[in-house]
Amino acid sequence: MKIEFTMPQGLEEQLKSIVIEATEQAIQEYYERLVAKEWMSITEATKYLGVSHNTLRKYLSSEIPVCVLDGIKRVNKHDIDAFLRKNSY
Repeated sequence: MKIEFTMPQGLEEQLKSIVIEATEQAIQEYYERLVAKEWMSITEATKYLGVSHNTLRKYLSSEIPVCVLDGIKRVNKHDIDAFLRKNSY
């Protein structure tokens, strides 16, 4: 099924510009929240590493230090980066 319609002149470019701007802003916000954050939750750390919770749990405490405050676990970005450098080949 194909739907066609005519847009007023310039509307397509305006819509394109709005979508690109919104996409760039969303990517930037995501990057700032995930990558620049010094202390991450376990879920954020798994996303940062691109691994499952089970894979990350294998390395927590023994390879990657964990900070626990009132039962909430946090992992330091610098510790994760050091772990990655140490295990890179």
